[in-house]
Amino acid sequence: MPVALITGASSGIGRETAFLLARLGYELALVARGGERLEVVGDQCSELGAADVLIRGTDVAVPADVLAMVDATVEAFGRIDALINNAGLAELRPLGQLDLDHLEATFAVNAIGPALAINAVWPVMVSQRSGRIINVSTLGTKDPFPGFFAYAGAKAALDSFTRSAAVEGRPHDIRAFTVAPGAVETPMLRALFDEQAIGVDLTLPAGEVARVIVECTTGERDAQSGEVFWLSRT
Repeated sequence: MPVALITGASSGIGRETAFLLARLGYELALVARGGERLEVVGDQCSELGAADVLIRGTDVAVPADVLAMVDATVEAFGRIDALINNAGLAELRPLGQLDLDHLEATFAVNAIGPALAINAVWPVMVSQRSGRIINVSTLGTKDPFPGFFAYAGAKAALDSFTRSAAVEGRPHDIRAFTVAPGAVETPMLRALFDEQAIGVDLTLPAGEVARVIVECTTGERDAQSGEVFWLSRT
């Protein structure tokens, strides 16, 4: 059975992606910072048909945690067919109000953690002579939203990681993609904006984004390796 490692799997896009892959019988390594929500998602994936599920508390801002999650996945399943870098950290902070702590925290989760994860899975995928890397970015990298200077900047790194990984992965049948949605109806969005600021009619369902991620994961979009898929409601 194929194995997918999903970060930020306890809610939103990560959770919906896990559900879709569970229905396809994947073996899943589900990671997030921990808590009961991740355990619930794991149980639900088992009920939906996942071949096996590994639950691991992981903070992708901590390099040792990132390396440990990859090692644990390989130890549990023997391989990693897909890495889905979905974990994200977003805080509205307009220019003129930035500080070093904000910048470091934002880049740690949204750029450095994913880079370390890609680097850690790379030898595994090279040895398999196959693999897919899916980075979850944001429409904000090409259509800036006020207050997301750091967030969009960090996520823009993922778009570049995808292009580089696609080129370096070509001799090894490793493919890479970025899925870059606009506003998605998730707890992270609603922690920042109420429905008066961004109405439900303007948001994408998390499941719609997950569907595109799964198409990348299963090989349906292999011919488009290296591309950024921009998703929006309008």
